[in-house]
Amino acid sequence: MSSSAAVPDSSFDREGPTRAEGAQRARILVVDEPPARRLFARVLQRAGYDVEAVESAEAGLARIEDEHFDLLLSDVRLGGMNGIELCRQVRLRKPGTLLILITAFAALDDAVAGMHEGVRDYVTKPCSPDRLLHVVRRALHERELDRENQLLKKALAEREGLGRILGESAAIRAVREQAARSARSSAPVLIHGESGVGKELVARAIHVLSDRAPAAFVAVNASAVPHSLFERELFGHVKGAFTGAHEDAPGLFVAADGGTLFLDEIGELRLELQPKLLRVLEEGEVVPVGGVKPRRVDARLIAATNRDLGADVRADRFRPDLYYRLDVVSIRVPPLAERREDIPLLAAHFLRDSAARLNRELAGFSPDGLDYLTARAWPGNVRELANVVERAALFAPGEIVRRADLLGPGQRDVRAAGVDPSMSYPFGESSPRRGRSDPRCASPRCVSRQPQPGRGDPQDQPLDAVAAAQGAGLRPS
Repeated sequence: MSSSAAVPDSSFDREGPTRAEGAQRARILVVDEPPARRLFARVLQRAGYDVEAVESAEAGLARIEDEHFDLLLSDVRLGGMNGIELCRQVRLRKPGTLLILITAFAALDDAVAGMHEGVRDYVTKPCSPDRLLHVVRRALHERELDRENQLLKKALAEREGLGRILGESAAIRAVREQAARSARSSAPVLIHGESGVGKELVARAIHVLSDRAPAAFVAVNASAVPHSLFERELFGHVKGAFTGAHEDAPGLFVAADGGTLFLDEIGELRLELQPKLLRVLEEGEVVPVGGVKPRRVDARLIAATNRDLGADVRADRFRPDLYYRLDVVSIRVPPLAERREDIPLLAAHFLRDSAARLNRELAGFSPDGLDYLTARAWPGNVRELANVVERAALFAPGEIVRRADLLGPGQRDVRAAGVDPSMSYPFGESSPRRGRSDPRCASPRCVSRQPQPGRGDPQDQPLDAVAAAQGAGLRPS
């Protein structure tokens, strides 16, 4: 059908709708034969849009490649390339461009075909200026809503991901930046750090910020699964593979298909299983225990370790090929001792979270309590800090958490005992460790035991891990 014969000039020659207050000045490209091209352009210009018009699909495609247009309005029937093919090409080259087709009542099948090429809407000829503007405005408005929705999702993802890695120190800001960059690809990530620094939280942040966020995040600790069961846990098994295997089991890689598999304490993986893990990374397929047919999987692997895997490689305890394949992206999460300036922020967060769960009104820490937290050695890192604050929130008699409330069972206040204030009581120990200020200690990790004033002094009791710390602040890995 020729578009020039289908649009009555009288329907557009009368005064059409003018630009609405606050209307967005979007750029629109009209592709049609005259006089319809001029008429459509006139109505859109009166409404306040920036309009350009061409008469062929080839000319329209050339303009799309050279310039940015928010919306393409094209007739289906054109000489040479038709409007549907034009929309297909535009979607491939400029996928953010809105597509609207112009068709006739007798050619609605063309409009339906266009929808498969990403066409947002269509108008039928003859049409009124009101109808044309309604379709255009609706398409632009829906796109704006889509953008706002994406921004909201991004903000929520950042809050769920990076926003939970608390701290303003240079070290932790670097971790957040590395996590955000790592989320842009599907390359394996190896996270290094001591126990309790929050390695799993970093892994979750990478997942949440990535395109894999809608799919599953599956976490497994290699040291928590018996060696005899680990292979079937990772790769699954087929029915009859062993006694008790009454049905197929997919395994963790399949469970994480399309998402992320977090493998904590990767250094505990037995040598005989390491080639199988390497095969998954290189081939993208798993073979279940007792099976022969591989299954394709698309799961990103993020591994974590508190060991020096480089030293394990040199000692033949870890395969070098697997190590290099895992270490494509390397992120080191610093221990709490290297970012003491973050302790007040972390402690305040844990205290608010604990107070809410315990239904208590707690105003904060006393100055001496905060000084104690900042100066204390934290061998258990953020996990230990969360436990100490949780216990204090539970037992503190008043609204202010004081130094005495933070001391665990059996711990003595170093000031009351007359001990050098440069020494602090590590969690779970009844005698202090010397810090950086001790000239006899060349390393901050050097432990110099003081003579125990009394053998009968009770030892610190180990604290259970506080489940409430899960999901708050730097969640321990």
